[in-house]
Amino acid sequence: TIAAQSGLQQPFLDFFKRVEADGAMLARRERVIVEDLTQPSVVQDTSSLNILLAAGVRAVQSTPLVGLSGELVGLLSTHSRTATHFAHADLRWLDLLARQAADLIERRRFEDVRTKATDELDRRVKDRTKWLTLMHDVSQAIDEAPNWSEALRLVMRRICEAEDWQVGYVYVPVADASHQLVAAVGYSADERFNA
Repeated sequence: TIAAQSGLQQPFLDFFKRVEADGAMLARRERVIVEDLTQPSVVQDTSSLNILLAAGVRAVQSTPLVGLSGELVGLLSTHSRTATHFAHADLRWLDLLARQAADLIERRRFEDVRTKATDELDRRVKDRTKWLTLMHDVSQAIDEAPNWSEALRLVMRRICEAEDWQVGYVYVPVADASHQLVAAVGYSADERFNA
């Protein structure tokens, strides 16, 4: 996928938005240079060659972007409208720019990982804080209730409000039939359930 570009037309971008990189080049982490696309047998893929030539491209170089871990993180490709010979000094500068680009990509990946981890931690803290607050509120409601049924009613109300549930019941065993349960207290935030 093309992450950034300058000066290229849409047909070129559409064709090259996804490229199949040379596996041997990637394995060796070596730059590929084509100084003149019009030379015979330089590019084997005629569809790619036709798109390049139609865009006015005569020379291409592709430098693998390798992170500090040795992982390939991208490919820096440049195109020229004229046949171009790359001097050794030019390639050294290109290597420095490729190193910076690789560092930038890796830093962005690490920032994304850190952001996701921070968001997950924040979510967990918020979730636990909510439940701890609920436990505190329930304990306080129990302590302040005049009797056990009112305490259960307050507990049910606090739980339903915390979770945005419309209805809740506490069931207890029937005195003479312990295998049966009967609603002892209930809470409803929706009048339709009170009928």
